[in-house]
Amino acid sequence: MDYTKIPGTDLTVSRACLGTMTFGDQMDETTARSAVALGVERGVNFVDTADIYPRVSPTATEEILGNVLKPWRQKIVLATKAGGATGPGPDDRGLGRTHLLAAAEASLRRLQTDCIDLYYAHFPDKNVSPEALIEAMNDLIREGKIRYYGISNFSAWQICEMILKAWEMGLQPPVATENVYNLLTRGIETELLPLLGKYPMGLTTYNPLAGGLLSGKYQAGRRPADGRLSLDKGYADRYLSDRNLEAVERIQALAEQRGQTVLGLSLQWLWAQPKVTSVILGFSRIGQLEQNLDLMENAPAVPLPEEELGNIWRDLTGNRFPTHK
Repeated sequence: MDYTKIPGTDLTVSRACLGTMTFGDQMDETTARSAVALGVERGVNFVDTADIYPRVSPTATEEILGNVLKPWRQKIVLATKAGGATGPGPDDRGLGRTHLLAAAEASLRRLQTDCIDLYYAHFPDKNVSPEALIEAMNDLIREGKIRYYGISNFSAWQICEMILKAWEMGLQPPVATENVYNLLTRGIETELLPLLGKYPMGLTTYNPLAGGLLSGKYQAGRRPADGRLSLDKGYADRYLSDRNLEAVERIQALAEQRGQTVLGLSLQWLWAQPKVTSVILGFSRIGQLEQNLDLMENAPAVPLPEEELGNIWRDLTGNRFPTHK
């Protein structure tokens, strides 16, 4: 396992991050415990969750993690998120101070820990100013309830605004961002990655296999009944299209030329990107986690076909001009 520092922090994290969205849904507590044990055994020390996981039973994932992480808590960099709806009331969602502080307390109780290592604002909230969010997060740091904070699903300009406002206020800026990034979804390359070149932050990426499309299971019209694209309409709407399936076929051909699977090439490419700190590995079966970790450790030591993969991405996006030109 390779490790790296989140810039501007003392957090050393594994390049593979354990995604836990399926805990409490497709994986029960016993299986989740085995999955965490496997991850730790293989060198994973970074665990990602949220207070709205899983969708079928929000907060259940944190409750399961609180039970299963106990033997390894001191070895783990634990990240969770707030902002999603955890109840029916108007203050049970969003990034306002009232909800954010209450959500942090609730996550601490469910996770059975006294401090969250990395606390993300899960989504932007147009009703909350950057100043208010920065102040609330810094209060949580001063109170010892979180060590650092990050932001998730924010655009490049919003991230830049957060950093500059925090500096202006003399407070801790966000240290990490979590965004979708895979061979079929490379939009962060236009503005976010250049921003990280100017203002270094941790970049944790999710959906590395495009909801399973880059696993190879969905080729030739196959749609496994237990796959995420079959179980989750939101993921199907995001990824399942003829254009994406055609792109997967082209990636598959490149992978076969290298003696790889499309899954192996997709993960190797992500881990090779210089701005990527850690890749969140989601899974519904322990065998999938083990396979992905094997692929990480045994990637072929030959140059990636960056030009060909770039051409596939450009064909997906068409000739539209970048927003910064």
